[in-house]
Amino acid sequence: MDRFVFVVGEFDTKECGAEATEEHAAEYASILAEQGVAPVPARSGPSGGWHVWSGCAAGCSAETVARINAAGQALWPSWDSSPLSNPDTGAVRPPGSPHRHGGHSRLTAHTVEQAVRLLGPASAGPEAYVRVAERMEALAAERGRAIVLRAAAGSPARGDGPSIPPSIKRIDPGDPARGERPVVRRVAADENGRLYIADVPRRELTGRAARQLARKLSDRDDHSRQFHAPLVAMAVRGWRFEQVAAVARDAAASPALEWLRTVKDATGARIERTGDDAAARLERAWWLAVQDAARMPRRPTDFDGYDEPSEAEHAAADLRRRMDAAGEKRWARESGPADYVLLCVLSWLMITCDSLDVSADVRRLGVLAGYSPDTASRTLRRLIKDGWLVVTREAIRSAGEARRVTLATSHECPADGRHHRCAVYDVPKRRQGSDRSVNAAPQKGGDAHSQNLRTSLGTVLAHAQSDVWHRLGHHAARTHRVILQSRRGLSVVTLAKRTGYTLRTTHRHVTRLEELGLVATVQGAQGQAVRAVKGASLWQAARQCGTDGRIARLAVRARVEQERHRWWLAEEEWSALTREEKRAQGRRREADELVLPGMDPGRRKYPRCEDKSPDHARAYRIEAERIQAPGLLVHALQLAADGMLVDPPRLVPTEAVKAAPEPGARRRRRRPRPAGVRPRRRGGAAQMALPGLAGGPGADEPSVTALALQLSCPHCDARCGQPCARLDGQPAARLHKGRLTKARRLQDRERAARYRHGA
Repeated sequence: MDRFVFVVGEFDTKECGAEATEEHAAEYASILAEQGVAPVPARSGPSGGWHVWSGCAAGCSAETVARINAAGQALWPSWDSSPLSNPDTGAVRPPGSPHRHGGHSRLTAHTVEQAVRLLGPASAGPEAYVRVAERMEALAAERGRAIVLRAAAGSPARGDGPSIPPSIKRIDPGDPARGERPVVRRVAADENGRLYIADVPRRELTGRAARQLARKLSDRDDHSRQFHAPLVAMAVRGWRFEQVAAVARDAAASPALEWLRTVKDATGARIERTGDDAAARLERAWWLAVQDAARMPRRPTDFDGYDEPSEAEHAAADLRRRMDAAGEKRWARESGPADYVLLCVLSWLMITCDSLDVSADVRRLGVLAGYSPDTASRTLRRLIKDGWLVVTREAIRSAGEARRVTLATSHECPADGRHHRCAVYDVPKRRQGSDRSVNAAPQKGGDAHSQNLRTSLGTVLAHAQSDVWHRLGHHAARTHRVILQSRRGLSVVTLAKRTGYTLRTTHRHVTRLEELGLVATVQGAQGQAVRAVKGASLWQAARQCGTDGRIARLAVRARVEQERHRWWLAEEEWSALTREEKRAQGRRREADELVLPGMDPGRRKYPRCEDKSPDHARAYRIEAERIQAPGLLVHALQLAADGMLVDPPRLVPTEAVKAAPEPGARRRRRRPRPAGVRPRRRGGAAQMALPGLAGGPGADEPSVTALALQLSCPHCDARCGQPCARLDGQPAARLHKGRLTKARRLQDRERAARYRHGA
């Protein structure tokens, strides 16, 4: 029978930190010393792992080593069971051998001669290791740790070979008496011998499975625990190994599978695995995923077209029903549109974040709802008083975190309830017609309100974000949204009933919408009806009103103010340090110094005025330049022009679209520059100060021509960043007069605003 001459306890830092790993190794060494076994500790490499060597010249039985291995795995999370799992293939690097990430294994308490003597002639006998096993098992029982005893010999390390690990095979890995999980799905092998779930057509990942695969991991996440669930979802949906391998190779499409592609180096950074190592790990991971999927109980989600709603989707759908049950009169009041849209914003955030409580940053809420931050703040407080929302955590200013809110289930009416409207909590189920629930087919997507709820909410928010409502009012937006939902059109009387407004107010809304070409009154079979004009653009209507670009500027301003606030928090943290702590951290960089990728922006000095007071206006301008605010504004304007949702955190710097040169046009020759003359610096679209982003008095004012390029042309419909075009579609030689006039007016308004603020 195979016997062990070396019993090595290997402790890795993968499951816990270096300090905890060192404590585990020290505790194991003390147990060996108590039972008469001389431990020889060695630091395995640069990552902080440990090897605790001990010898047995007479040979320790595999059963005793298996007991020690199982007890060590139960006692310490850093214990690596691979070296002691098999007497034939178990191996450990000896002291002095190099590590793959640099460094080498070195003894910490003995010389080489002492280690050779303690592990050889002066080593303990087999009976001492029996006492070690008994002591470790007793210690595990005292701490309430379950010991899973594996086979003494022949069992593969880390699940290699055809064996199935207990975590997949058994009902309860810690209790073998409960039995094994039955196989409920047929497993087949392809032409290459790789397994897959048979008799299941391939379906794409949706819902929670897609979110798990697309989850971006941070350095604090355990990458080895994130890849199994997406692979099981692929196996259940009929995927083959080649399809999984193609997705695993795409890092952008499968962030959760990072462990299969990379490995940590000595510095903690992740580096690419070798081709053979990555292929072997993927094959083993896929084999385990198929075995796990074959034992999963069948659920309705196994069938095509089913997407089980999450808890957040259920809550958002329930809120939508409660909002509908509140009645149109509730949302037709003066603050009704703001209340309705803000609840839609919170529902959209709940589904997007897959969380019941969300961060209520009023700047972001205001942009998503189409309002200013002040209006969003007042609306949020009103919804909390009315009982729609409840605060789960107040704002933490020192950490730059906004308050978190969730849906309320009850509330107390305020003493002054003149404008108070209680929230609706219970929605009675309405049943129309005969009961056909027995014959009706089951719903594929769970709750019907949960299907495409995120898409419908995004459409509502994109409609509410339109800049045209800044001129017409958000009550007109409600009327227009009801008209859009009707295919054949609505009479004014029906429209007034569905919106909750009076006939006079409804007539006024329809008239204003008709003037902008958004709706039209047509003659129908039942009389005149108001119908939405097909192809009408809210962006074009906002341009006619002169309010286009408002939400885009609010979104960029929210990003810049957030970065400036983070900078100010870092300044406050620095100011609270003692002189010795400041000297230890070193000298900070200047405020306007360039911040390279990877550098901390908070390590710069905050701008100060001559009287040492904080210069927030200059900090605003510096942060706007650092995060490329002009490029963010171009992206926001493009989203608004396309009718898409503008979300401040999702904006990325985008260059303005440049028109192609006219075919056949002659290029103007440049004059030769005399020697010693520096070329004149020309300001581009990414360098100019954009409207609405001025940080305060003293900001550099852009030229009228540069400012006009950031505005759409009312004459030729040139978009932001594009030059004007002629009637034949070719670029015009000069900007049109209407565009320049609009830029001059905007510049005059900026000057007047600075004058009113005491510039």
